[in-house]
Amino acid sequence: MRRKVGGIDRAVRVVVGTFLIGLGLGRIRGKGRLIVAAVDLVPLVTGITRSCALYVPLNIDTGKREPDLEA
Repeated sequence: MRRKVGGIDRAVRVVVGTFLIGLGLGRIRGKGRLIVAAVDLVPLVTGITRSCALYVPLNIDTGKREPDLEA
């Protein structure tokens, strides 16, 4: 999958994902704790892998595009 998540978008996803995981694991008790942690992993993982499945059908690209090289 092509990388569609760019610099600022990536940084925000990693910070927000980390914050949400910490908040979820610290505040929620019981079985719901793992569910919340799993959902909160989404922004963290999309930030680390630099790809977002939702960006493909919406045709969103915040990553830098390489210039076309034509000979």
